[in-house]
Amino acid sequence: VVTTEPQNDPVAMTFGHLFTAVSIGVENSTSSFIKIEDFKIEGIPTTRGASINFGGTATTVTYSAWTEGETFTRGLDTGKAGYEVSPKNLRSNIFDGSTTQQFMMLWPVEAEHLHSTNKVETSDEGVVQYPTDWKMYIKYTADGKATYEKRINFPNISWEAGNKYHLTIVFADKMVELKTEVKPWEYEEQTINYTDEGVALS
Repeated sequence: VVTTEPQNDPVAMTFGHLFTAVSIGVENSTSSFIKIEDFKIEGIPTTRGASINFGGTATTVTYSAWTEGETFTRGLDTGKAGYEVSPKNLRSNIFDGSTTQQFMMLWPVEAEHLHSTNKVETSDEGVVQYPTDWKMYIKYTADGKATYEKRINFPNISWEAGNKYHLTIVFADKMVELKTEVKPWEYEEQTINYTDEGVALS
């Protein structure tokens, strides 16, 4: 930061991120056509308040995750559900089936609210029973025939402020796996000039 007065020295300022960013994609590693019928993540907070101190005065800032983030609680939009992922193909955005990766701003989440230590069980009828505290739910069909409903466990890591997390749901021969890629935020150095009219980037 450089003031308008030439005799003043530059002031170094460091800005930290308050939120985390998450994107979710789908990868089909099978030879079948996978049709996504429903998807949701339960129990992830989308609205919170943060107390920020400005010059000795505490100000509470309330942030709500933007519209796409609401699908964490209500599943896929009706108009977007039912898209297919062809064999050996991928979609970067599970919410609308597009190939464009889209990150959602969310509040940081501790690992204990994402990861479950409960294990998968198999009933006497051979139907796999998934723990209800596994927060990710997906429903899909393979080649227009069998329909599957599964829950996926998150890895034992937190979603931290200032990090970007790309989750990929991988379909592989009757199994569904989750890959997690942690991406640091990309920073750009900018010169900010303070003027009587306000703050302008140059």
